[in-house]
Amino acid sequence: MDRLSKFRGVAVGGSFDPFHKGHRELLAKAFNIGEKVFVGIVSDNFSKRLGKDLEDTYDGRVRNIKAFIDENFPESKYHIGALDDYVGPIVITDSVDAIVVTEETEGNIETVGRLRAAKRLRPLSIIRIPYVLDDRGQRISSSRIKRLEIDEGGSVIENQQ
Repeated sequence: MDRLSKFRGVAVGGSFDPFHKGHRELLAKAFNIGEKVFVGIVSDNFSKRLGKDLEDTYDGRVRNIKAFIDENFPESKYHIGALDDYVGPIVITDSVDAIVVTEETEGNIETVGRLRAAKRLRPLSIIRIPYVLDDRGQRISSSRIKRLEIDEGGSVIENQQ
């Protein structure tokens, strides 16, 4: 996609814990199609309300994402902010015209659409990316990494008892 056909603002969000190959693909898609990327990271308080057991703090997850961006998209414009709910404030502004989702996160799009319509904002372009698979063809997920079934790159960990 050339520079003229990029979206002005692209949103992407998640807990990003642990930060794995699927997260890197999600962010790469956003940076490849957006002039500016808005990354929403689930706050520590929101993760507690959701009952998520995160390995890293919000600040640690921000550092991981910044390091990835600095290494792979050093000239890009971006903003990282905390998500205290499923939607986040940025997607209901005119700064964003697209959102990158997976099947896991696209359930929130209907709510985003209603909130944007109430503010008389254009609907977002929804960019769905497929799940990233491990070396045996199964979906890479944070929960599988935490259970030591796979590593962050999607390699199956053998001989787990």
